[in-house]
Amino acid sequence: MSDAWEAAAVRNDRERVDNARRAAEALFKPKQAAEQPQPAKPEPEAAPPSDAPSRRRPRILSAQPAPSSKPEVKAKAPSDPPRPRQIPESQVGQIRTLARYGMTRAQLAAHHEVPVEEIDRVLGRN
Repeated sequence: MSDAWEAAAVRNDRERVDNARRAAEALFKPKQAAEQPQPAKPEPEAAPPSDAPSRRRPRILSAQPAPSSKPEVKAKAPSDPPRPRQIPESQVGQIRTLARYGMTRAQLAAHHEVPVEEIDRVLGRN
């Protein structure tokens, strides 16, 4: 009886291999012209097609006027010298933490756009 089971198993394996080969061949088989889908006909409710195919309208971008050959010079009004900016209390903890992690006083001053003396004041190095 085991011979019958083995023969059936071999036959099933052979059928599976044949089916797999046929499926793979069907995947890579060139498609015939008859299998190409036909383009859908426009519905009667749609606008009637014109004789000439419609073309896309070109996109026209507005151009900036060319700069004049003479650069405009704006006179600066005399003003008071810039006042040193103070660091808000909300950023004091951040500055101290950054200093603790190795940022230099000059880096901190540049980052917060304040003079180094202000960083010294925050860090308590007066």
